[in-house]
Amino acid sequence: MAFYFGEPVIEIVIASIPQWLNSGLNYATGLIPAIGFAMIARMIMNKQLACFLFLGFLLCAYLNMPIIGLAGIGACIVAFLFFNEKKNNTVVMDGGVQDDNEF
Repeated sequence: MAFYFGEPVIEIVIASIPQWLNSGLNYATGLIPAIGFAMIARMIMNKQLACFLFLGFLLCAYLNMPIIGLAGIGACIVAFLFFNEKKNNTVVMDGGVQDDNEF
């Protein structure tokens, strides 16, 4: 629509939006990331994963660590825990013969 009518028409439409609606939309735009974070935290939050959530928050907030670096550290921790758990869950099978015919 903007390509068809051009810039002057779109500027008129934007200028006609009331200030209260514009400020409300700006406020709602600021809430969207917080709502998304809360939804994700609610889905994945349990006692076992809470420490990693708070560790990531502390690293990001206090050390000014970028999100990409934090995601890399998280991926390394996940890989370590996955392979460590896989190693501990190996089942040892006893290959001996069981003799039930004892007379």
